[in-house]
Amino acid sequence: SRSTPARAELDRARAEIERTRAQAGVERERVRVSTTRSAASAEREKAREAKAKEAGDALWQLYQAEPSLELEREILRNLRFSAQSERLLQIAKSDGNPALRFSAIQGLMLDRSPKTAETMLGLYREEKDLAVRRQIIDSFPTQGSAATLVQMARQEADLPLRKRIVERLSTMKEKEAVDYMMEILKK
Repeated sequence: SRSTPARAELDRARAEIERTRAQAGVERERVRVSTTRSAASAEREKAREAKAKEAGDALWQLYQAEPSLELEREILRNLRFSAQSERLLQIAKSDGNPALRFSAIQGLMLDRSPKTAETMLGLYREEKDLAVRRQIIDSFPTQGSAATLVQMARQEADLPLRKRIVERLSTMKEKEAVDYMMEILKK
């Protein structure tokens, strides 16, 4: 009779061990499948990035050889979506045609990183064409860079451009924009 309860306890322990092993096996399989999916997803992402870079390189070569302004604009529109911000920046800084600089800036506006805000500020300071400068001002509310716009407003000597900057700040909810608007109202 003593061996029966001990035997029953041993059988329960064995059954619990088997259940735990089965659960661990299921968990290992789930992790293996998840890891495989993650690796496959990472590989697909790398392939997409490589294809985008390859396409961007091809577009860049076309842009450099293209004499038609309309086709250059079309190429710039496509460069926007191929992770070619360095090339767009190069065009925005150095192309002799304001319309193409304007298009390059539109492409740069899609990148909402803090680095882009600094880049746009640098472009603004260097740019002489008023239409391009207005385009740069107009890009900031979409980037959420109120601090940069406030800095531009404080430094801008041209009254119509300063007014445009303040108009853009008035649509932003960021603390820096609100503080600057309050500062203007107190004057």
